[in-house]
Amino acid sequence: MDLTPSLTNWNTLLTVFIATISIYILLIALARIFGLRSFSKMSGFDFVVTIALGSMVANTILTKNPPLLIAVVSFVTLFTLQMITAKFRYKPAKISKHIDNRPLLLMKGSEILEENMEQASVSHGELYSKLRKEGVTKLSHVKAAVLETTGDVSVLVHTDPTHQMDTVLLSGVQE
Repeated sequence: MDLTPSLTNWNTLLTVFIATISIYILLIALARIFGLRSFSKMSGFDFVVTIALGSMVANTILTKNPPLLIAVVSFVTLFTLQMITAKFRYKPAKISKHIDNRPLLLMKGSEILEENMEQASVSHGELYSKLRKEGVTKLSHVKAAVLETTGDVSVLVHTDPTHQMDTVLLSGVQE
């Protein structure tokens, strides 16, 4: 068995090395141009773009096709589309509602909203796990639990039962 690398293997390794460095530099440049939101998961759309970017990076680095130039064009196009979509989010609500899902209220105070839990396919176990991670020791301390558009659950807590939460924090949340 000959363990000596062939010229073809070295060319493949060099191609992967160059593609990796190129994509790394390109991602840094695009993040500087388009901003860090490019890698955020503030909405479901952002999450999908982040997954797509990861897949594109892997495809570009590990295969000879697509060529590097095609990868660069696809990255720039995806970043541009994400920037345009992000700008439309701040336009009238009619446009925004077609781009993003709305957050969903899972708990209103200590009351678990069963219909919303079922609609979102969130189990009690998953909700309780999130409450524990947030340090909740009594359901009566929960002011609200919201399934965000990213799939994360936000928990608003206060130990004073007379404390009133600012309603603006739940604006746009489906009840």
